[in-house]
Amino acid sequence: MNIVTFSKNSCIMVEGRENTGRFYIIQKGKVRISREADELTGLESNVAGPGDILGEMSLLENKPRAATAGGLRGLYGLRPQPEQLRADDP
Repeated sequence: MNIVTFSKNSCIMVEGRENTGRFYIIQKGKVRISREADELTGLESNVAGPGDILGEMSLLENKPRAATAGGLRGLYGLRPQPEQLRADDP
């Protein structure tokens, strides 16, 4: 796994963008998760923190990103490598 850091107010992923095959496990920090539809209807953004996973839906469903994620505070996390996710390993 790679250790990743994002600074406060950085954009981690953007709704509608192509699946990059990456997801993140948050170890420290907070991230705002928002969707364009939520902003149009006035719904509040969600906040993800330590122990939460970002980007897994896009990876599992092989679809574009379903939400935008941006750092509320500096983020420290883990980014598993695709080869670490293979089901053929016992």
